[in-house]
Amino acid sequence: MTTTVKIEAHCASSKEVKVDISDGGELAGTHTLQDGEKIEVYAYDARQITVYEREK
Repeated sequence: MTTTVKIEAHCASSKEVKVDISDGGELAGTHTLQDGEKIEVYAYDARQITVYEREK
């Protein structure tokens, strides 16, 4: 089974949204979103998705 995760950034201009994708404990990818940007990622098997805001 695969789960679709849709992320849309809503943040101040001084912040950005970071999306880290891990697969089996290894970093498999990373994305940085600015206000208004969107991304769609997929979770399956041992894949984990972490989303957080941070200062630029």
